[in-house]
Amino acid sequence: MLAFVSLALLAAGDVAAVVSVAEPVDVAAVARALEPAPVLSAEVLAARLTGSTAPRTPDLGGVRRLIEDARAAEAAFRDAEALDLRMRVLDAFEASPRPVAELRELATMAAVEIATGLYADGEREAAAEMAAAAVAHYLDGPLDRARYAPKVRALFDVARESMAAGELVPLVVRCDRPGRVLADGRYLGLCGDQLEAKVPPGRYRVWLERRGELSLPRVVELAGAVAEVRIDSARDARLDVDGGGVVVRCDVGACAEDLAELGRRLGVATVYGVAGERRGVRHVVRVDVASGAAADLWIDAGGAWVEPPAEPIPTFTPLYLVPFGGGQFAQERYVAGGVYLTAQAGLLAWTIGQAAALASDRHRQRRAELQTLAGVSGGMFAGAVVAGVLEAVIVGKVVGE
Repeated sequence: MLAFVSLALLAAGDVAAVVSVAEPVDVAAVARALEPAPVLSAEVLAARLTGSTAPRTPDLGGVRRLIEDARAAEAAFRDAEALDLRMRVLDAFEASPRPVAELRELATMAAVEIATGLYADGEREAAAEMAAAAVAHYLDGPLDRARYAPKVRALFDVARESMAAGELVPLVVRCDRPGRVLADGRYLGLCGDQLEAKVPPGRYRVWLERRGELSLPRVVELAGAVAEVRIDSARDARLDVDGGGVVVRCDVGACAEDLAELGRRLGVATVYGVAGERRGVRHVVRVDVASGAAADLWIDAGGAWVEPPAEPIPTFTPLYLVPFGGGQFAQERYVAGGVYLTAQAGLLAWTIGQAAALASDRHRQRRAELQTLAGVSGGMFAGAVVAGVLEAVIVGKVVGE
């Protein structure tokens, strides 16, 4: 049984994070129970992990339709509508915690078409700014000559040349395993255990892509000095941040290390991992980030910290087949166990006494009567044993876990 550890109040200035463990659960009661100690809001927690306060994986079909609708609007000279639709594509990319290749391509397409539309409308300065952003954050190479007009290609060529000639900030990416490194939608290179690249100043989300799977992003602000990010994609694979909460996909009994590492990444002193419910109370794992020490706590539906619930009885165990109250004692039902023990022991003693009397020469004249009594006592003992075993098995099936 997990030992109950009383809740220690957070020290002044310490900040906590509250997340789900193993599966999504409501963590609000735990956050309220920690008040007035500071706790990261769901929005801040998501932003620190993904760069977005409301991360969500978009429907790719819906994003494709935005691109198609934008082109249709542009063809009908509804330029403001086309711009709005394309910006929604970029918003979908920004909100995605793990943008797949198709979403990155659609975002690149939207960025290029925004710059192209601005250029066609004569907004040359805005078009140049958008082209520079597209080159820094999305484009890996020159535009397709068959698809884009020479003036549009020239716009992006100038943006690329200006980027190469301008300020570039060294970025060091350390990876836990080999993969492709992406800065927003732009490919930076292959990473063995480390990749060094030079990137224009600005805000980026950096991913490691391995076999089509993406880590969570590392948000980095590049401004002059060398920047370094560390990506632990294996640990990221156990984090789910899509849908309004953070879930650490680990066994509740072996998640302290993952919770401590998450706390270091979030910059908090303590992480509370909220796990499953048992008998009306919820299990909470409290991890001190600095030491990695874990404590098991329990909270009820009203938000009060309580003692741990009794260990659940198993649905079935061979001990349920033991007579003389063995099954009841295994279920910690001591009164019922005592009743069955007393009754079966008494019936066994009676049965043994009747068998001894039947075997004695002194009672030969009562043999028929003694045989009847021995049969009755033996039958009652056997019935009591069967009844005790069946009762233990039935209780296990009904209330066991």
